[in-house]
Amino acid sequence: MSDSVFHQGELYVQQSTGEEYFAMQNRSIVRDSIVGGALHFVLSQSFFFVSSKDKEGMLWASVLSGNPGFLDIQDSRNLLLNVDFLNSNPDDIFWKNILNNSSIGLLFIELASRRRFRVNGNITKPDKLWKIEIEQAYPNCPKYIQKRKSISPDALAEPASNDMKKWIAEADTVFVASSDSDNNLDVSHRGGNPGFISWAAEKRITNT
Repeated sequence: MSDSVFHQGELYVQQSTGEEYFAMQNRSIVRDSIVGGALHFVLSQSFFFVSSKDKEGMLWASVLSGNPGFLDIQDSRNLLLNVDFLNSNPDDIFWKNILNNSSIGLLFIELASRRRFRVNGNITKPDKLWKIEIEQAYPNCPKYIQKRKSISPDALAEPASNDMKKWIAEADTVFVASSDSDNNLDVSHRGGNPGFISWAAEKRITNT
């Protein structure tokens, strides 16, 4: 990660929209560690979203979930991930991707309280546990988060393939993986009223 909190794309948007002053004010919240209430929030979550990049450079957003203890802390700058406690799919492409590219972005989001916290860094496996080395950690405001209660995964029904476009078009929440030119990954929440995501082409959607 570069010395700047913001990558070149973010700096360009800030300059073109006249938001440089406010961005500079907000950069103080970005740290390289998790402490206090933020740490308790992160460790209390039963799932989080994570981004990864495959060999072809394609970006993926995955969700990892597990029983208590699947995520722990080594110290304020390092999280530990225990795959023995995972509930999510062990064949998710995330596990293949991180063997070739250690950069990841994490989003901890509690939909019931509309709280979220983001962590960007690298994942390695020095021993039997995966270690997530924190480079950036910061909170986000609750704007556009649709309030929900957690339910059992068994109660979810996957949409039929021929309904996928309709299902996406009616969504009020999506999660997006992204990367800058220096291979620093991120994963973001995007929300709005149903219809805020629309189809622009066969393989392209837009955020309106």
